[in-house]
Amino acid sequence: QSFVRDMLDDSSDLAIVQSVIGLGHAFGRSVLAEGVETQAHGNRLLAMGCELAQGYGIGRPMAASDFDLWLKDWRAHPTWKA
Repeated sequence: QSFVRDMLDDSSDLAIVQSVIGLGHAFGRSVLAEGVETQAHGNRLLAMGCELAQGYGIGRPMAASDFDLWLKDWRAHPTWKA
């Protein structure tokens, strides 16, 4: 999470995130990024080939009973759509 959070400002963290995504793809694994706090994080991760993510930029923590309503109303940022 800390690497993703700081990847937009720290080139070393960006290199680590890019390497982990590359390793995941090389081994045929899905990669899920934690700490996606902004649309800019999501845009950069998508550009690097990471399509799964979690973080405040997507949704705040919530009770399980609230999830279905949140999911029904949630819309991806337009730049995140393929």
